[in-house]
This record gives sequence, structure tokens and C-alpha cells, in this order.
Amino acid sequence: MTYTMKEFAQLLQTSELSIWHIIDVGDIRTHAIMDDYQNKSLTEVLDSLRFSDANIEIFQKELRRRRHDDFKAAYADVYVPDEGPGARGLEFGPGWIGIVQEYCDQLRAFERDHFVDALRWGKEKFGALRLFTRSSRYTLTPLQSYWLSRLDERARRQSLRTCQECGQPGRLRLGAHAATLCDQHKHLVGTPRSEDGIILDPDRQKMRADGSVQNWPENSIGRYTWTDQELGLDEGVTMDFARQIEIEFKPFLSHDLQLYGTDQELVDLRKKLLSVDRAIGRYHEIKFQLRKRGYEISIDRELMISTVDDIKHGAIIAEIEMIMSGEQV
Repeated sequence: MTYTMKEFAQLLQTSELSIWHIIDVGDIRTHAIMDDYQNKSLTEVLDSLRFSDANIEIFQKELRRRRHDDFKAAYADVYVPDEGPGARGLEFGPGWIGIVQEYCDQLRAFERDHFVDALRWGKEKFGALRLFTRSSRYTLTPLQSYWLSRLDERARRQSLRTCQECGQPGRLRLGAHAATLCDQHKHLVGTPRSEDGIILDPDRQKMRADGSVQNWPENSIGRYTWTDQELGLDEGVTMDFARQIEIEFKPFLSHDLQLYGTDQELVDLRKKLLSVDRAIGRYHEIKFQLRKRGYEISIDRELMISTVDDIKHGAIIAEIEMIMSGEQV
């Protein structure tokens, strides 16, 4: 038995657009399609399409892959779908799901440090992956906000080197629209624009009028200035434990501070820093410095959004002193 495009979409309970996109990607073929269909009108092509019973299971499997069904089942603890009017879903190609799995693995790791969050939705924008969690940045501690921003940027930068259709190495392609694709799937953006292959990260680069590339300035939290090494994207490059902590707790550390000590000393130091972050909450910016008598925490200034009073300020300082002395963890 054969089916038209409309009949086949109804049979699979999906849209004709979803079926057509699968065909246009080029990895799955229908029972019948006209020759040289790329150079024919869309109406002619759609009228020529025919599907057989043998296509049903193949397309069902591909639709499940594009809905990210396996991911949703495996990561139900850290993926909490968006709800309510205007709710969004996982609006990106199947090639990026490995990046999202790494992202959610890290959210699980955050829970060990008493930071509980979950992915709500995600999308592709300007050829890059954007992920959104259920937490509000206004209620996070400085350290939690930094961790999440760093995780977001890592996923975004990974996506710009990963084909969103198949997960193989790719780059940003600029044509009728922007998409990150491998050579096999680059046809999906159509004829390349003049800046294709020149602009590889639209969040960090832009074209001048003379055709040269200008790097965007650092934003308020400096997320775009992180190196690939700081984001853990330099393959084959390893960091010792002290350097890992320096990057992980960057909001706390003086820019010229280098940590040292045995692994156990560094583990104890990390526990103290986590306790300090919980003690301070979202009220203060702090820096971690090395003095003659050892490591110390100093509160540089209160955040502009702080509402803490002098009594709470004194209590926070006393709690920090107890944490750093080892009396409280």
C-alpha cells in the first residue's frame, strides 16, 4: 500500500512539515520521489511523494529521535518540561542531544554541592544552542550563577562545532538562515552568504562594513571571554586539581591567586568555599586572597541589589570566620 504526503503524516500523527524536513535532510528516503527534486518546485515535489508500509517504522523511529524521547525518559530527574501558556520544548536538532546530556549530567553533579536545578527548555538561535533552567538568576548565589553561566556557554560553544542534524563535527553555515552543520548536511541552509566561513560565532564576532571581522566586547559577566580550556573544551589538555578549583571558584578568587596544597587540603578548601557561598547567599561579592597567616575571605562591597542590614552583615562575617577557621562547615 502507498500513501500520499498528507495521508502518511496523518498516519504518523505528525505534520507534513516534519515529514518534509526529514526528507530534506537527506538521510532517509521515501518509497518514491521525483528525480532531481532539489531543482523542482516544492509543489511538484510534494505531489510526487509516495510512502509505503516499509517507511512507517523508519519514520516513526526518526520522529522519536527528533522529539528526544530517549533523553526525556533517561533524564526525567533533571529535565522538567516548561508548562503554562506559551510553554516551550526542546526545539533543536537531534545532533545536539549529546551536548544536552552532558549539560544535564553536570546539573546532577551540582546536586552533590547542594545546588538543585533542572532544564526547562532549549532552542536553536543564530545557529547555536540556548538552554534554559527553572532557576531565577536573581535568587542564585554568585557562585551558582557563575556555574550556570559557564555551563550555558560551554553548551553554546560546543554546539557551534557540532552538526545539529547528526552530531558529527560541523561549523556555522550562513545562507538563507544560520545553522551549524557538517558537510553532508550543509545544503539545508541553501546558497552560502558572503560571510559564510568567516563568521563562526555570531555572539562573539560581527562583520564590519569593509568585510573584516570584529570581535564583540566582553559582556557584563565576561562569559564570552572564557577560554576553551576554562570551559573544559580543549581535548587532550588536563588540569591539576588546584587549577580546576581556581576555575570552578573564579568569582571568589583574586585574579592573581594560585592555589596550592595536597589533594586533601584542596578538598577541605573547596568544602569551605561552598559553605561560604551558602552563608553569603546573594548579598555580597567576595574575594579569596592569600595572606601571611593563610587564606582569607574578604567582602569587597555589597551588591547593589542587596537588602541586607548591618545586623545580618555582621552575622555573615562571623559565620565566614567560623567556616574558614574550621569551626563550622
